[in-house]
Amino acid sequence: MPTFELITTMAGVICYAAALALAVAAPLRRANRVLPQAGLILAGSLLIALALVVDAVRSGHFSLADRHQALLFYVVAVTAVFFFTARRRDLRGLWLIILPYVTVLAAFGAWGAFAHRPVQPGIESPWLILHVLTALLGYALFTLASVYAAAFLVQDRSLRRKQFGQTFEALPPLETLEALMRRQVGLAFVVFTAAIALGVVLAHINGWGRAWLTDPKILATALTWAVYAVLLYLRLGRLYCGRRAAVVTLAGLACLLFTFVGVPLLTDSMHDFAASGQGGNT
Repeated sequence: MPTFELITTMAGVICYAAALALAVAAPLRRANRVLPQAGLILAGSLLIALALVVDAVRSGHFSLADRHQALLFYVVAVTAVFFFTARRRDLRGLWLIILPYVTVLAAFGAWGAFAHRPVQPGIESPWLILHVLTALLGYALFTLASVYAAAFLVQDRSLRRKQFGQTFEALPPLETLEALMRRQVGLAFVVFTAAIALGVVLAHINGWGRAWLTDPKILATALTWAVYAVLLYLRLGRLYCGRRAAVVTLAGLACLLFTFVGVPLLTDSMHDFAASGQGGNT
């Protein structure tokens, strides 16, 4: 029998899907002052967040170590961070890029999110919760940087081909996207680095030795961090900007998704501690 948490989560997914349908059916224009689907997007985020909170209250702990619940939190984080970023800018056209992404991930996360797999007793320490939260926030920030990068490439292509249609009018100008992408990568890198540092502390506290250094999730995380570190270095030195920076930013998102979703599906990792009893899920 479906639980309240599952029903609420599916209602949130439906809200995202309905908002996506509206965005596709009626392309956004700068002249519009009211975003019809904004209410649906906000409702979807709040419903999913409510499901996570209710589940935490009933179980007595946040189960963000579960990959499905972590994915749901990630979706809410992406949405919330974008709402916060867009409060002073006209970025409504970017929902056409964000909504398909978060809708698919929310639907995937809803499946099996509240199965309550057994976890190692005591593993959900404050250090782990902080590590997971900062990692997921870093993922969300990097994701938005990639959204800006994708929009930048679309706008750049339209300018080079002199195609100034509805899509061009809906998306922000190149200068705005370039500035947002640069700032977002810098902020995300700081948060993601903090998450990695907290993970090292957690490994030390739990006495995992050096085995965690060769864990597939750790190696994939290190690769993701390195891609963004190189990108940040090149941008600070003004060696990479514009299209090249946008392409590298999207490559970073591919590494991030492989780390977050691909590794747990393809390999056995200490981070899937519900199965191995040794790690987290970020």
